[in-house]
Amino acid sequence: MPDEAAELLSGAKIKFTVESTKPIEESGVKDLVGTALKVGGPDGDLIGTG
Repeated sequence: MPDEAAELLSGAKIKFTVESTKPIEESGVKDLVGTALKVGGPDGDLIGTG
């Protein structure tokens, strides 16, 4: 991995959120009603979905 990529990833914050109609341990794909992904760095959010 290039040093630049490693430096970027070392300061990254990744948040993944899942919402389901059932408890997560009992859920299947069909039970998911929402998902979101957010990637941030030291200066704030870089990308987000959901």
